[in-house]
Amino acid sequence: MKQLFALVITLFLVANAEAAVPTVKWHCKQQLCSVYGIDADGQQFLIDSKIPELMKESKYRFKYYGHNLGGLISYCGSPCYETQFIDFSNHEVTKGYYNVLAVQAEHQLVAYEGGNVLLVSRIFHPQHSMTVKDHVAGDSASKIGKIKFLSDKRLLLVYQSVKQSKPAKEYVDIALSN
Repeated sequence: MKQLFALVITLFLVANAEAAVPTVKWHCKQQLCSVYGIDADGQQFLIDSKIPELMKESKYRFKYYGHNLGGLISYCGSPCYETQFIDFSNHEVTKGYYNVLAVQAEHQLVAYEGGNVLLVSRIFHPQHSMTVKDHVAGDSASKIGKIKFLSDKRLLLVYQSVKQSKPAKEYVDIALSN
């Protein structure tokens, strides 16, 4: 009976054990740093190298979005942030996306500013992107206050228009090719 009880407890603990969350690790040598991704299995892979050690703490931060997707976010001015996305399951790293506004991790989608427009793109396939809104257009200029992915096919924009006193809501259908 004791053995059966011990087996049940062991199975319960294994079933409820949390998987390791992917993260990043810094390695600095001679005032230059490399940053490595560490996946849930503990495997390590290079994300970026030759980062000045002085910039490591002040300009970079890591964010885990879920679904094996993370981002190495660097400050590049006011208001400018560059995000390199990391797919921990495939050990893949993107080039930088500037001014990321929303991320949908499960379907690897990103909403970001591109000049005077809001763009939505597949994170690891930026050639599959679409313009969602021209949000700086003279008299009809609007300031986007909130962006939220409702699904992989729909986006909610909340913005303040120059011509309206109340915030406007707009639902946008996303049509990206695979």
